Amino acid sequence: MKYGFAPFPQVTTPATLYDSVGICTPQYTANEDATYKVLEYINTKVWDAVLPASPVAPPAYTPAQDSYFSALTKAGQATVVDTVKADLAAEKTVGVRFTTQWASQVGDLTTAYYQPILTGKKPIDDLQTYVTKINDLIKQSG
Repeated sequence: MKYGFAPFPQVTTPATLYDSVGICTPQYTANEDATYKVLEYINTKVWDAVLPASPVAPPAYTPAQDSYFSALTKAGQATVVDTVKADLAAEKTVGVRFTTQWASQVGDLTTAYYQPILTGKKPIDDLQTYVTKINDLIKQSG
């Protein structure tokens, strides 16, 4: 399994950050109908079974959020429930996870720039180059 880095989007007005759990598939999947059925099953059945045991974040699929909030309420975390609900209801929100195609290309930039910066093999000044290259990828992708 490969993981990548995605920077926060640049915005000109304040926005509320939120994190959610979700699922997706690439548009080029070979079995669209079967894939859709699996995703639909996960959204309607699996979240309700999984989230009460491990309420890490609200599902992006809003009808499945009840099990997340119920688990937190049962655990005595009413303030967390209130905070997350307020965040999700904010007028302007920015999700912190990305599934766009440019996000997968950031892995190469992370290997070339970010990891060497963290290990001291490249100067911290290269961080701006790294960010610029990521933003260029985003712009190229539309």
